[in-house]
Amino acid sequence: MLTQSFRFSNINTFLFVEATLLSLTLIGAAFIGFDISDEGLYAFLADPLQPNPQAVFNYDLFFKLIFSLTELKFSLIQLRLLRLLGYLIAAWSLALFFKNYFAHKKASWQIFSFIFIGICLGYAFLPQTLSYNSLNVTLSCVWLAVLSIPIKKSFQYLLIGVSLALIFYVKFPTAILLFGITYITLFYLESVSWKWMLMLLPLLLFELLFWTLFQENAVLRLSETLGNQLERPQYNLLDLMKSPLVGIFWLGISSIGFYLLKLLDNKSKLKPFLVILSCLIFISVVYLTHITQEWNHLFLLTLFLFVVHRLNNSFGEISSAQLPWVLILTFLPFILHFGSNVYWLRIGIHYSVFWLLLVAILSKRRNQILLGLSIFSFFWIINGLVFQPFEQSPLFESKRYWKIPGNSGLFLDSSLVEILEKLKVELDGEDNVQAFFRNPGLAYLLGKNIPGQAMVWDPSQLNTLINFEKGYPVIFCPSEFSDPILELQSMKKTYIDSYQSRPIYIFQKQSQN
Repeated sequence: MLTQSFRFSNINTFLFVEATLLSLTLIGAAFIGFDISDEGLYAFLADPLQPNPQAVFNYDLFFKLIFSLTELKFSLIQLRLLRLLGYLIAAWSLALFFKNYFAHKKASWQIFSFIFIGICLGYAFLPQTLSYNSLNVTLSCVWLAVLSIPIKKSFQYLLIGVSLALIFYVKFPTAILLFGITYITLFYLESVSWKWMLMLLPLLLFELLFWTLFQENAVLRLSETLGNQLERPQYNLLDLMKSPLVGIFWLGISSIGFYLLKLLDNKSKLKPFLVILSCLIFISVVYLTHITQEWNHLFLLTLFLFVVHRLNNSFGEISSAQLPWVLILTFLPFILHFGSNVYWLRIGIHYSVFWLLLVAILSKRRNQILLGLSIFSFFWIINGLVFQPFEQSPLFESKRYWKIPGNSGLFLDSSLVEILEKLKVELDGEDNVQAFFRNPGLAYLLGKNIPGQAMVWDPSQLNTLINFEKGYPVIFCPSEFSDPILELQSMKKTYIDSYQSRPIYIFQKQSQN
């Protein structure tokens, strides 16, 4: 038996070694590969000199604050290592939450190692650099840890407020929901207190600070740009609500048969039939929801079966004081996604750590569960990080060194380096370039500035984000949604090459000679 061959201390050691190996892999991978689409946006959002007129994400204000005080500008490698550090903090935060949930005297290194592996599932989809997705998860873990402290002092309410304020700058729809959940949870667990108002203070102070230093803050930015953002295709309120609801729908369909199995008597003649039917439904849902090259939906659908199983078996044992935390962990993956139009069964892998923690909390044979899920998660992470990195070739094919001017050096695949070398010749002497669609990483790797907005994802953004009158060169990748762009018709068009099946062009002002 597994429990006989692996004693408690051996499982602790195994999880710790597994987490250490994963950390070393992530540190090594930080010097390899780059995604020119989303990762380019992440890198520019952390550039204190980069404008952010669309202001969907406002955490760039903190990088501007750090730069104004210290003149520190983080390199790409530093941003990747910052994300890893954030995940370590998040894992420790959830270990503290686990301690508070069971009223243990100290946090468990076993849970810390397991949760760290789980939270690194964020590397299985999307690039390595510090991003709004990774910050959203990290800060939510800190929020959950502080909120779960049973007896709070004034400064702990302030800490809750700080975590919520930081989430507001990362993803404001999530912050609004978490503010509401915070007050509902406190109202359920505590007597009403004036100290609850302290949670609003950090956001007010941050907003005042940014206004004083930069004459802008998140609320002012959002008031000016939110209307334009909601007018973008697939970004109206209905579409933003539809994405998590579709995820909930498919999760429900895939698991309902297995839930009904638990209700049947073991001697029921219907049970064999229902087992086969449940498996067929699950396989069908996996097939129908596989609309991208990744298989993250399979991980999420499988993990949700564990969640349903544990909730069904253990719900009656949950105390009234523990109930809010179980509900929060169950729904947090959908709450953190709200405000995004990305397919939930694709990006939900970032939030799966909360379900892993819930399964660990509700499992009686915890050692076996932690061991199995950690191994499953470890290989899933390695596959997404090394063998199928987002919009890139496998990392082991990235062998050519490229030095980003004034930044880090890293290893890229040969085809990307060849494109960068051609672009470097074409853009010699140019400090500023425009870049669209979904290609800001090319400008970043060249060390160029993007005046205006780095995040130009679709043609609907051109009128509000691009100033063609300046005559800046344009690094152009056609969009499947775009008609001919009139402003580019008078410019010289040069074909550079194709990367990841996308042609790349340069548009420049015509010579006056």
